[in-house]
Amino acid sequence: MEKIGKIAKNLDLIARVVYTVCSVFVWVLPITAVLLLIFGEQVIADGTYTVTLGMLTLEFAEEYMPFEAVKFRVIAGLLSVAVLLVFVCWFIRVIQSVLEPMKEGKPFESAVSDKLKKLSFITLIGGGVLSVAKLVGEVVLCKMYDLESIFLNENIISCTAEFNLDMTFLLAFGVLYLLSYIFRYGEELQKQSDETL
Repeated sequence: MEKIGKIAKNLDLIARVVYTVCSVFVWVLPITAVLLLIFGEQVIADGTYTVTLGMLTLEFAEEYMPFEAVKFRVIAGLLSVAVLLVFVCWFIRVIQSVLEPMKEGKPFESAVSDKLKKLSFITLIGGGVLSVAKLVGEVVLCKMYDLESIFLNENIISCTAEFNLDMTFLLAFGVLYLLSYIFRYGEELQKQSDETL
């Protein structure tokens, strides 16, 4: 149990650092988005306009890209990362509450299983939001840059975009949900052991 306590303390320290960094960026990113709304032309005008498609990176001529579209893309990206970081902060707080009894050498204290179940639902909601945001971002990117007109020429007769919704977060949800039941069973065994003593 002493080893579990040491590992939990180290993990809690890492979680505190990550939480601090993420919470700072939760505020910095929306402020940056507002500044881009106000001073966007000076900030974005000097940059290059690129899109990465797998192993290809396309750099567009400045006159091809309307400034408003680029500004919208950057602001939407900043705000979506800020929303994602809110879920990360929430996730880390719940992890810290799970680690709290483990630091004291009590991994099967009551309520750990409930916190793991809560963690699984945060993963489900956050993963769903992230997947939908990623899908919407891909659709917007495809429409904004009008990729079909860029690629269609006499050598390419068709250009098709396939949009997929990433569902891997369901696996993490399932694992955490199952883990909550394993810890609940451990809590019951701990309770029976304490009553026997």
